[in-house]
Amino acid sequence: MRPWWCVISVVVACHSGEPGPVTPVVVDSAPHSKSITSRCRTAEHCRCPAGMRFIPEGDVASFCLDTRETRVSDYRQCVAAKSCRVPSPKPDEWKKCTVLTLPEPLAGSSPASCLSFSMAGAFCEWAGKRLPHAAEWQWAAAGREEARQYPWGPDEIRSPCSTASGCYELQPIDADVSRDGIRDMAGGIVEWTIREDGHPMRCGGHYQSPLPAKSCRESQEPDLRSRVSNGVRCAAEPIPIP
Repeated sequence: MRPWWCVISVVVACHSGEPGPVTPVVVDSAPHSKSITSRCRTAEHCRCPAGMRFIPEGDVASFCLDTRETRVSDYRQCVAAKSCRVPSPKPDEWKKCTVLTLPEPLAGSSPASCLSFSMAGAFCEWAGKRLPHAAEWQWAAAGREEARQYPWGPDEIRSPCSTASGCYELQPIDADVSRDGIRDMAGGIVEWTIREDGHPMRCGGHYQSPLPAKSCRESQEPDLRSRVSNGVRCAAEPIPIP
């Protein structure tokens, strides 16, 4: 059976799965100034694009964040538009890479995995958004000034289901909802963000071992391979309401 990217209606280059050349993605690594969003301090004064939630200012300026992690179907559309690359996972991770193997009926409700840092940045740019700053991601995951241990609250919740173990449900834990309505920040897949100095950061985890809301770590080789655990959710600037 040929992989999905060889049979979609739009012509997309099909390759053997070996990593191709990395296309640099220019990402604004500087945290956006609060003065830029001074008119968007509350949700009453601004709006976010569809599928995003407004995160009020505090440690960071206000911003918009995707409610859910990027879906397989969304990333496949980006590939079909020739704005995103096909992932190149390790041979032993190929079958777990949702972008490559997930059946179409599940593609609209499952997180895209096997994304490198540059792939994540390219997708967000194609979608008219950007990568979240690590500080923004942590601010949203911690419930802002509530400084929650986990996005949903103080208690750890575990589930036998995670993307890495072969369970493809986007939200296997109904309780994994942040204060602002953002889902799957401690579970699902690891999400790419960017530090203020431009260094790639990976935030979040999966439901077999949910990580605290402040959990973000550096990535030394962000584009060496498309790891099965890596995905993305995008951020954007709020739009002032006239």
